[in-house]
Amino acid sequence: MTGDPTPARHRRALLDNPADPLALQHLGLQARDGGGWAHAVRLFTRAAHLHGDRSVLDRQVGGTVAAALNQAAVHLQNAAADKAAACLEPLARILPPDGDFARILGTVRLIQGRDDEARRLHEASQNRAARNEDTGLGVALRGIARHKADYDILGTVVIPVHRMADTIGRALDSVAAAVRFHREASGDPQAQVHICVVDDASPDDTVARALRWAREHPEQSVAVIANNRNRGAGRARNVGAAAAHGRYLWFLDADDYYFERHLFLTASALDRTPDAGFVRTGIHFEGIDQDVTPVWRTASENSYPCNLCVRRACHDLTGGFPEEAPFHPAVADDVAYSRVLHSLFGGLRLAEKTVHYSMGADNALARQRADMTGGATPRDRGPPDARFMAIEILTQRRLHALNAKRALIARTGGWSGPPLLTPDTPPPPPGDAATWIARGKEAIGAGQPDRALARFTRAASLEPGNATAWFELGLAANSLQRFDLVSRAFRAVVRILPEAAAARFNLGSMLFDRGACAPAASSLRLALALQPDHVNSLFLLGRTVRRLGRTATAAALLARGVRLDPARPELDAEYADTALELGDAVRAARHARRALLSNPALYDGHAALAGALEILNRPGEALVAWERAIVCNPGRGEGFTRRAVNLLARRWGPPPVP
Repeated sequence: MTGDPTPARHRRALLDNPADPLALQHLGLQARDGGGWAHAVRLFTRAAHLHGDRSVLDRQVGGTVAAALNQAAVHLQNAAADKAAACLEPLARILPPDGDFARILGTVRLIQGRDDEARRLHEASQNRAARNEDTGLGVALRGIARHKADYDILGTVVIPVHRMADTIGRALDSVAAAVRFHREASGDPQAQVHICVVDDASPDDTVARALRWAREHPEQSVAVIANNRNRGAGRARNVGAAAAHGRYLWFLDADDYYFERHLFLTASALDRTPDAGFVRTGIHFEGIDQDVTPVWRTASENSYPCNLCVRRACHDLTGGFPEEAPFHPAVADDVAYSRVLHSLFGGLRLAEKTVHYSMGADNALARQRADMTGGATPRDRGPPDARFMAIEILTQRRLHALNAKRALIARTGGWSGPPLLTPDTPPPPPGDAATWIARGKEAIGAGQPDRALARFTRAASLEPGNATAWFELGLAANSLQRFDLVSRAFRAVVRILPEAAAARFNLGSMLFDRGACAPAASSLRLALALQPDHVNSLFLLGRTVRRLGRTATAAALLARGVRLDPARPELDAEYADTALELGDAVRAARHARRALLSNPALYDGHAALAGALEILNRPGEALVAWERAIVCNPGRGEGFTRRAVNLLARRWGPPPVP
């Protein structure tokens, strides 16, 4: 070629001879110089298929990648990571990154917060380098991993202490044992729980013993905070909560201790139930556990801080434990806190006793021992006491302020935690899950899915073993597209009632919608084992195994479904499409027509019929079927594409073999 090598001239050359490698290479150079690096690589690759010189291709691709990396590096220097990504992403779609390409793209991904991808690219960058070669990316990744190990924390146990030198070690030992159990039971050996010991100006060596324990257990994350004057347990708990890490808060008095299952059970319960703000467990009352009256046990377990696990966000919204003078020292601050917490959020109740409440010299348990094992109720008191009257006034003041805050949130939003209870929703009667299920169904009938969801959540929290509550909760969550909650709810039903076919189907349906075909198939097979004639399970399992590449198995399942329910057009259409995939065009056409007899507006039926007619060499009828498919669903591109292909074949004949 002679004259100025402009892009237009090279394009004209390709029109004359599509196999002109020189023109392709010139256009590739033009694209590279203009920043179209991915397009340049494609052109160079097409040219190499023609001229066959691999070394030329390697040099051209290497130069193109280097140009893109240089431009990306300039963007990084200017703190423009997204622009750097835009330079490299098109190349990464056609060239597997390694070496410097992987290192720079990995750096971009790390800056963008895509740590897992950055880690994979860092490993790829070392394919051409010594594995022990240090890079800035490698150092940054190790720093993030170390920081994550130190601060990726599940939650914090807050331990207020005052004159607890003799028992603080036992309390800390119990937390450490509960952490070890959580790691084993959860299958996460790296799980971290932080401990925050808050000394409330102890005159003894409580702080020294807590520090000594912390230094003897360097694997455990511990902070020790010392107040310079005594302010009470409520204040100490608030100080610890303000310094907490992680999403959950636990509280433990230093003279009590946890049983090893406490952290695992409470965290797992909240993990499974995102609409619950807190969870409470049972308590073992030292010395009097068998004699505590039901009324006192319920009252104590609904107000004692140490059997509570609460989401940090929920704790923060309540304002924490009251600190005003009437509540100090240690008078009803836990009761007031619990009233506020329970008024704002639904919670879970676990019957298992996971906390030991110790009988100490003149502690609350010792002072109330006679009442708790006798006939008095928690509200039985003598003449009005000004201090308790003040506590009630201050509690009402806080509830009033929180009602205003709740109303503001309802109007303006800004809250992403569990749903807030409405002021007109009375606390649920103990154990009355059936009432809340009935109210939830009423809300569904009234077209109020949000309210229904809150009511089913309350039912499940009152009776975690109630399969109906979880099942209704799953259905309500599905209508609101709360898919994580859907999964948790139906998994709970399956755990409670392993024989529940409907729950197995719903879980399989949810997994299928999220693209998890293998676990979806497993759940649907169990549903069919429990109810072999469940057509919905047959239909969905057929679709699922077809996606997994087992077309013949899918056809057998769908055929069985068609026999059981011959009036389901979607089932006939799916079976027709599966038969088409197996090459049985006659069967496909028959079932597609059956589907369309029941539902003439079914896109899948017209598409399956059109495909079958194409195989049967009836292009005119196929074109009509594609036209009808387009009318049924003009948002599907397949119909337009296949119509275009049919029109092209009619005009130009069948396409040549590639």
